[in-house]
Amino acid sequence: MTVYGPPKLKDIVLTQFRAAGTFTAYPISFVITQHKVPQVLVDTDSYTISTFPLKHRIATTGFLFKEKPLKRGLNKAKADELSIPICDYHWIKEGRDWTDDDGKVVLNEYITYAPPKPLSYAFASDTMYVPETAQYVKGVSLLYHESTFCEDKAERAKQTMHSTAKEAGRVAKQAKVDWLLIGHYSARYKDFSQFEVEAAEVFPKVYRAKELHRYKLTEQGIEVVSLRHTTEHEE
Repeated sequence: MTVYGPPKLKDIVLTQFRAAGTFTAYPISFVITQHKVPQVLVDTDSYTISTFPLKHRIATTGFLFKEKPLKRGLNKAKADELSIPICDYHWIKEGRDWTDDDGKVVLNEYITYAPPKPLSYAFASDTMYVPETAQYVKGVSLLYHESTFCEDKAERAKQTMHSTAKEAGRVAKQAKVDWLLIGHYSARYKDFSQFEVEAAEVFPKVYRAKELHRYKLTEQGIEVVSLRHTTEHEE
């Protein structure tokens, strides 16, 4: 297992293991994240995982998960119609046009399908509002942004270096994300519905994170699943 986190995380985890007499049957490695500059943690053929700076009382980073664009899909019916040889399929999927034996150029978009739009998710945990966050999460499919307080405690949010729901909405609007998910509510509040109301004043496409609910990001939108097996779908 590889654990990514701030410098002190390793000491905290290992101290708890020792205190509880905990052992694992597998090795655990720790990778220290940079909390002042963005950092690429994982880069594969299909996705990347990186961090971006947040502003809190202690070293804190956000996480950004991004799918890489897929290759275009071959329209087999069109390929057969034009008698395109199989050896050319690879180049066509890479986005190239195709030229027949007579020199006629067939545009790539005529013989391929556009791939699904890559999905992306940004997780901004404990942080006060900073405009720079929008630059790091620009255009993501789904942004989770903490919203510890409502506007009635905006000053308290600044003092504790947290965000209000409206500030979370402001980041989502500035970043032009598709969807916003808010959470991390202060225990001072008994009714959390006001958080969604205030965020929606700035950014309407918002969900309020609810306990025992799962939020699944799809090409069509956000699928909300609860333990009661009821499903909502937004497009």
